Amino acid sequence: MLRTRAEQVSWWESVLPAEVLRLPEELARVDTLLDDRVFFAPFVPFFDPRVGRPSTPMETYLRMMFLKFRYRLGYESLCAEVTDSITWRRFCRIPLDGTVPHPTTLMKLTTRCGTAAVEGCNEALLAKAHTKDSTLALRKLTTLDGGQRRIISDPPMIVPIEEIFADVQADALNQLIHAVLGKYRRTLQSDRRHLLEQFTLVQVARKVVGVGSVGTRAWIVLMDAGDGNEPLFLQAKEAQPSVLADYCGRSQYGNQGERVVAGQHLQQAQSDIFLGWTRITGPDGIDRDFYVRQLRDWKFSIPTEVMLPAGLTLYAQLCGWTLARAHARSGDRVALAAYLGGSAKFDEAIADFAETYADQNERDYAAFQAAVKDGKAQATTEI
Repeated sequence: MLRTRAEQVSWWESVLPAEVLRLPEELARVDTLLDDRVFFAPFVPFFDPRVGRPSTPMETYLRMMFLKFRYRLGYESLCAEVTDSITWRRFCRIPLDGTVPHPTTLMKLTTRCGTAAVEGCNEALLAKAHTKDSTLALRKLTTLDGGQRRIISDPPMIVPIEEIFADVQADALNQLIHAVLGKYRRTLQSDRRHLLEQFTLVQVARKVVGVGSVGTRAWIVLMDAGDGNEPLFLQAKEAQPSVLADYCGRSQYGNQGERVVAGQHLQQAQSDIFLGWTRITGPDGIDRDFYVRQLRDWKFSIPTEVMLPAGLTLYAQLCGWTLARAHARSGDRVALAAYLGGSAKFDEAIADFAETYADQNERDYAAFQAAVKDGKAQATTEI
């Protein structure tokens, strides 16, 4: 980008660890895009020193406007959050000891540049960053082998299916996978099914799940559009009966994957376009239900470990609002509001539960460490 000021490293930035200063993945991608002339060129005339140079650098303004757009913040909330966040200061290229632009200054710049132009730039940035999801996964999870894209074997985290079932003929394995994908494809809307049919199967691998899904199975599917440059990574995660089933009765859905998909459609304002479900018969002869989505679908998070109290409070409010909205979409919002009432009892109960849960996690982890030390359990580290 055309810099309007020299980049300087403050004393604070020189002493903080690199992990704290590193941008989250989504912001790092947008930061790179904003250095592309395609995105910043339309705004250069408005920051020309010959017509009165603004006190706020162009690179800072555009990045702050993206944060405002992405997180739906007002000007004052935006400036307060950037002031309190090391990560957002880094993204906006504001030194940790530097002054954050005043909300009025940003409003005037938006008027000068044009609201439509700023919003159009942000929408284009979001769309462009979104399209890089599969490309990023392709670079991290695959390699070229004899001119063909293959999933990198990284036991125990990721293991290609042909390594797991080495004694099964490749043709039989491929027929089984195509049959499973065919059943999944039928659960999609017709337009999305048509889009999926433009891709061909390349390879399947088993993937280790996260902490919240321990004990369940997950598979990743590499598909290609034919040119080797437009990959599609799908992830099939096992869906087990709801923990509420013992208390609220069996689900109306015969496939637990369909139950998960229906719940996501009900709660989410916008779900993954390839969200669907299927059933797989394992090598042990047991049928298991799975829900399928893209491996990466522009999920984002904020590094709470580097946030200051004011920013963390705002982030918690946003998370609470999002969760409340999901429950209001899927449940009886009037009954929920009546149950919660106007007091702080529910808030305090949730806070007590969170604290108790955190204490239990620490006790469980201490017990696990002791079991490993005594030889009662095995653990693999640094994977």
